Amino acid sequence: MARVRCFEIAGVQCYWISGDHDPPHFHARRPGEWHYVVNFLQPRGRMLRVKREVKRIAGSVRRALCTRAEANLDALLDEWQRRHEGL
Repeated sequence: MARVRCFEIAGVQCYWISGDHDPPHFHARRPGEWHYVVNFLQPRGRMLRVKREVKRIAGSVRRALCTRAEANLDALLDEWQRRHEGL
């Protein structure tokens, strides 16, 4: 599990899974509460997909994930491509 390098959100683990499937995405989770897949090439309304949710994600965290993914799109694509070269 490699950490997303281009941004951080306090209390949220943002990471890549090596060799993960398309479309380009990363995982965001708060252990014991929720786990989302962040499809950063999608529009904001479809960017987050719940994988597991015990406790509801706060709206401020949801907005921060989308805002930071949009603001760092080029860096996220570069990271995704580096992790998937040669697969």
